Amino acid sequence: MSGEEDRQARWHEGWAIGRTHFHLNEANPKLTRFSKELFPGDEKSSVLVPLCGKTHDMAYLASMGHNVVGVDCVPKACSEFRDLLKETYGAILSLIGDGAPESKTSYTVWRGSLGSGSVTYLLGDFFSLCAGRGTSPTGFDAIYDRGALVAIRPIDRIEYVATCREALKPGGKILLLALEHDPFNNGKLGPPFSVTRADVDALYAADFNIKELDREDRMSIEPVWKKKGTSYFDEIVYVLEKK
Repeated sequence: MSGEEDRQARWHEGWAIGRTHFHLNEANPKLTRFSKELFPGDEKSSVLVPLCGKTHDMAYLASMGHNVVGVDCVPKACSEFRDLLKETYGAILSLIGDGAPESKTSYTVWRGSLGSGSVTYLLGDFFSLCAGRGTSPTGFDAIYDRGALVAIRPIDRIEYVATCREALKPGGKILLLALEHDPFNNGKLGPPFSVTRADVDALYAADFNIKELDREDRMSIEPVWKKKGTSYFDEIVYVLEKK
């Protein structure tokens, strides 16, 4: 099994058995609190959301007037997001590309308007975003990473960060929500995997200016993590600016 197939198999299995508890029923409070760090002005921006699933965060960003592009490899995630967008926000995504060989992109592409913004859903492998047929979107103003870096295997982090770096324009920013914790029961490390400040520096410091915005102890708010065997569980918010 190739690396791409192995990565995708994990996500397909998780969605098939309903392991999607990481989704909130509203926009993430950290996004609403710190969105100004991504968009200090009032201009419409292009925003990339890696491993987007069916998050409300894309609808929130589009409602602010931004052009949002989410990427995920699981058809069930895309289908449930389209249903969510229609039922909750009255917005419809239309199929505009199917990833066929004669197409200009390797992704199945869905797109629609929401408020003064737009949502595009790319169904396919995120790691192929900058290595496709030459017309995958790049030059994003911002990237919002709520649960991607902490979800992927540590061995995939360098490739993931390289894809984000290439997709982001110079001066563009990443709002990164990371987690820090010790091993779970039986020594299991994740997902979600711990991403320490040292990890963030090692992955991003060469190409990004890094600023920590917030650090919150989530154990009392989400006691499930204590039941999983960890002694601490912190959520950290960073803003990264591409040099």
